Amino acid sequence: MEQPNETANVAEINQSTAIALPATVEDLIAQRKSQTQKTLNDQVETIHLALWPDDQYRAFLDAVHKEQAVEGDLYVDDVMAAQLIRGKAREMGNGYVAKQNLATIRKSMQVVLRRFGIGRRERRES
Repeated sequence: MEQPNETANVAEINQSTAIALPATVEDLIAQRKSQTQKTLNDQVETIHLALWPDDQYRAFLDAVHKEQAVEGDLYVDDVMAAQLIRGKAREMGNGYVAKQNLATIRKSMQVVLRRFGIGRRERRES
């Protein structure tokens, strides 16, 4: 069984050699060993969140049946929403998303909608 003094000495040694915790979030991020790179879906999600207050954007995403679509077809409404995403990407200075074709942005947008549980099929079948 360890004596109280031995435990105190071990604690002192461990504290003196331990690396101090970063003081701020910025310091913590700077200390990260591997830098993260956001995927296309992650970047589209950021733009999707920025566009969410836009009534026109949400109108293109609202329909769950063809007859409800703004442009009369769900695919066309998706492409229109993808155009808004690409435009917002340019506005936000996100060249990676801005240079993607509309089909790619549309697919990524669908992934993002499913992340939030609001994909057309999910909402239609709920």
